[in-house]
Amino acid sequence: MRFHLVPAAVVLALVGQSSAVAQEKPVPTPPAAADKSPAAPAKPEASAPPAAAAPEKKPAATGEKWRKELAADVVVVKDGKLSIDRYDIVKVDNESGRTTLLVALKAMCPGDAGVSRDNFVAYAITAYMAFLTGVAEGGEYSTETVDAPSGKIDVDVSITMNRDGFLVEGKNNKTGEKFNETTRWDELFATKN
Repeated sequence: MRFHLVPAAVVLALVGQSSAVAQEKPVPTPPAAADKSPAAPAKPEASAPPAAAAPEKKPAATGEKWRKELAADVVVVKDGKLSIDRYDIVKVDNESGRTTLLVALKAMCPGDAGVSRDNFVAYAITAYMAFLTGVAEGGEYSTETVDAPSGKIDVDVSITMNRDGFLVEGKNNKTGEKFNETTRWDELFATKN
């Protein structure tokens, strides 16, 4: 597996995209309650035998895992530093076939770098996903976050932020191939305006 450079423009475009805002959808009126105006005569309800209770749906084996992941803090603040430590099983489907990788993400930002916790998460995860897009070589990929690595790490990803910008570094531990790209905050925000 070779690393393919994800152009800074791609990272900038991904970071610059705003998240879609969920729009409220009207709740449909149930047919039985559609017209209860006094002008319409009430219809007698037919007596029908009670319907059999639907079988209770049980959550999938991983059904509760998302709840745990949703409730967990992404960022740890320790000794004045913001950090993210994450392990993912990444399944890549491309023209070379299917590859499964164990990827470790380590992101760090000093507390005095002028980067809010929210922006730290947004930019670190966006840069990480852009990196994975490059690893997938244009193919599709999926990730499953795991609590701890179960074996050797295939790819290490490090994201370091400071007042000037951030550095994304990757290393394929099987081949020794390395990747790094620096993005400056002033360049990033100049493209957004």
